[in-house]
Amino acid sequence: LRKIVEALNKAGHETREIHGGVKEDGRITAVDDFQNGRVQFLVANTATGGTGIKLSRARMLVYMSNSFKYVDRVQSEERATDFLKPYESVCVVDIVADGTVDTQVIQPALKAKQDIAHFVNDNINLLKLEDGL
Repeated sequence: LRKIVEALNKAGHETREIHGGVKEDGRITAVDDFQNGRVQFLVANTATGGTGIKLSRARMLVYMSNSFKYVDRVQSEERATDFLKPYESVCVVDIVADGTVDTQVIQPALKAKQDIAHFVNDNINLLKLEDGL
């Protein structure tokens, strides 16, 4: 997350952050600044913040990594999509490295709407992982 924030700031974009290293009052300020247009980018950990955070201003969610828990991903997406009006949409992008566990396990698990561990357990015989998990 730090590298993403550094890159955005270097490109001239002011950002806010939500992750385990940010205290509750800082998270509230970050969401408020994003929702009210004071900053263009909110960089967050999918699991941080829990339920109920409203990010209706978001029009794109870019995932650089994923949690092993499907519920973290669902809640993360719902922060932006639960408050959409009928004519609005949110683009969801996953950044994955070709030929890695991302394409063999993480992406198929998301499509199957399963936790990573459940997906691997259910599909262990079908997975062709060279180095294992």
